[in-house]
Amino acid sequence: MMETPLKARESLSKAEFPLIQEVREDNLKQFNALGIPTPKNEAWKYTSTNSFIDIPFGLGTFSSAESSSLDALPCTSFGNKAGIQISFINGHFAPRLSSIDRLPAGVEVMSLGEAIKNDSKRVDGYLDKISPKDREPFAA
Repeated sequence: MMETPLKARESLSKAEFPLIQEVREDNLKQFNALGIPTPKNEAWKYTSTNSFIDIPFGLGTFSSAESSSLDALPCTSFGNKAGIQISFINGHFAPRLSSIDRLPAGVEVMSLGEAIKNDSKRVDGYLDKISPKDREPFAA
């Protein structure tokens, strides 16, 4: 079952990694503290959130069963003229649709889960640090 943004706590318990669980819970608290923006918020004075606020949201999934249908997707690559192409399906890294063989030295591309498994301390230094979630509820 999908939830509206304010009722998403149930899906937070499904996080595979404690680091992600903590970030999600902190962000949900921040979102609830700030509330949904209204025209009284300067940045939102010309934008109504009414059209999407009651839409049920959920975490995107991408199962191995779905990966078999990747070949049916239309080609969106620039072919051999593409420098680097990183593809995601429902927020999940799709290596079969990506072209990462020309990455510069020292650059790595992998899923967030794989990065946490490989070096969680390195990920923790960046995760949840760049968005203005103290001012922007949807950044939380």
